[in-house]
Amino acid sequence: MQTKTMSIIEMLTGKVAGYVLFVAAQVVILPLYYDVQVPITDNMQIGLMFSFIATFKSYGVRRFFNWLQWGRNDEQG
Repeated sequence: MQTKTMSIIEMLTGKVAGYVLFVAAQVVILPLYYDVQVPITDNMQIGLMFSFIATFKSYGVRRFFNWLQWGRNDEQG
């Protein structure tokens, strides 16, 4: 079983990797497909917003599946 500290480190590593990948993809994709030049600072801000959204989504999905696994058992017992 993973410790809480390692869970936090894993989650933060995933978020940082996702953020860097998202910003890099945006820098390449927007000019290539949409002929839009967006300053890197704007790309970074947009990436940060999407990272926050993804964090809340991940939390919600995890809580839902924990409820499915544990919460429903409590209601039936």
